This record gives sequence, C-alpha cells and structure tokens, in this order.
Amino acid sequence: ERYLRSEFEVPQKEIKQAFVGYIIDDYGTVLLNGQNVANAPLPRTEVPRAKQYDITKLVLPGRNVFAVTAVNAGGPGGFILHISIKFQDDSELELFTDTATWKISKVKTDGWDKIGFVATDDWKTPNSPGDRTVHPWADRIDMLPIYANADAVVERERRRVEASKDDER
Repeated sequence: ERYLRSEFEVPQKEIKQAFVGYIIDDYGTVLLNGQNVANAPLPRTEVPRAKQYDITKLVLPGRNVFAVTAVNAGGPGGFILHISIKFQDDSELELFTDTATWKISKVKTDGWDKIGFVATDDWKTPNSPGDRTVHPWADRIDMLPIYANADAVVERERRRVEASKDDER
C-alpha cells in the first residue's frame, strides 16, 4: 500500500463541468477534498482499467487536494491521473500527474488527505518511468477513458501522427 497526495490550485471562476480520469495499478481509492470520487474502493482486476468520474460538485475554486491509496499486488505498479475542468467563461484547465507536484509515502500520516498538510521525511517525490505515452501505460492499457474530452484527444493524436508522417516524407 502506498499513499500519494497532491494539492492544486483552481482559478476563482465558476466551474461548469469537471472530470477526473485515473488508473491505479493494481487498485485503490482516490479522494478529492476528502470525498471518494468513485464512491467506493475499486476492485482489483487483472489489467488495471482507466476510470473517469464527474467531480463537478467536489472540486472548488482555490486550493484542492487529491489523496490516493494505491495497492500494488505484484510487478511494477503505478498511478496516473488527468483532471479536466471547464469554466462558465468557456476557458479550460487540464492537469496531469507529475513528479513535481505529487508526494508518496509508505506511511499513512495523520492529515495526509487534508489541504495544507506539511509532509514529513516519510513523504518522497515519486519515481516516474515517463508520461502516459510510455510503457507500461501505452502498451498495456487503453488510456482514452481517463480523458473527459476523448474525441478531441483522438483528433489531436491523429493530427500529430499525420504531421510526423509528413515530416518523414
């Protein structure tokens, strides 16, 4: 079992819609501001599955905190998360997990899931094998379900691939 946390800032704007998508290898629970985004622990599956949840009522303008309990049943483990927020003024905010803003610990410390928690020496910067496009994510798991705007992501990727083909010609 590992505990991960990250605080993030949301602009002081009215939120129209917000989604979080994530994968925990192998299973676990994701809290946003103390509330379970899935309303239950996720069951263990043979291959971790990407999940997406509406967090419009959980995310707030200002400071927010994700607190994750992740359980790895063997082999390499991992966690990846994507937040997509649309505001009433039609602006958007997207955030991905990164090693700069997340901390991880083997020890569940009092208050670890609260805004303003001061990390002790037990809380370290997590290791990263790379972004969502590399092993083990890209070749094992369908990543699209973590995106709120999956159609736009597919179109962006299609254009990127076409551009790289043009560059090779």
